[in-house]
Amino acid sequence: MSGFILLSFPRGGEPLNWGDVLILCAAMAWALHIAATSAFARVSDTRTLAAVQVMTVAVMAVTVHLILKSLGFEHQPNTLDSKFLLQIGYMAIMVTFVAALIQTWAQGRVSSTHAAIFYALEPVTAAVFAYMVLGEQLGFLRGIGAAMIVAGVMVSRLRLATRKKLIA
Repeated sequence: MSGFILLSFPRGGEPLNWGDVLILCAAMAWALHIAATSAFARVSDTRTLAAVQVMTVAVMAVTVHLILKSLGFEHQPNTLDSKFLLQIGYMAIMVTFVAALIQTWAQGRVSSTHAAIFYALEPVTAAVFAYMVLGEQLGFLRGIGAAMIVAGVMVSRLRLATRKKLIA
C-alpha cells in the first residue's frame, strides 16, 4: 500500500481529490473482481463467465452514461463512419471479450493470491508505459513507490513458494 501511495501521490501536502477516491474505489472493486472470478472460474464455463462479465460491464457503462447525460455531461461521439465502427468492433471483441475470456480462463487455473500479485504490478506497468510512450517523468518518489510495489510482489511470491515447500 505504501508503494501505491508514493506512486500515486508523490508530492507531499497535495489534497485528496475525486480521482484519488475513484482510484481507491476501483482498487477495492478489482480486489472483489479477482476473488469472485477466481472462485467462479473453477466451477463455471469460461466462455459463459466471460460473456456475463462483458454484459455486466456493458449494462454498467450504459447506466453511467445515462446518469451523466441526465446531469448534463454529454459527449458528442466521433463521426459514425466505417473506420470508427471498425475500431469500436475491435475494442468490443478483442480488447473486451477476448481479454475477459483469457483472463477468466487463466484465473481458473491459479489462486486468487497469484492473480492479485499479478494485478498489483498494474500501476507500475502503467507508470513505465507512461514514461516510455508519453514521456512522463517518473521522479524519485514515484520510482521508490514503484520499487516498493515490485518488492512487495517479490516478497509475496517468495512467501508463497516457501509455504508450498514447507507443505510438500
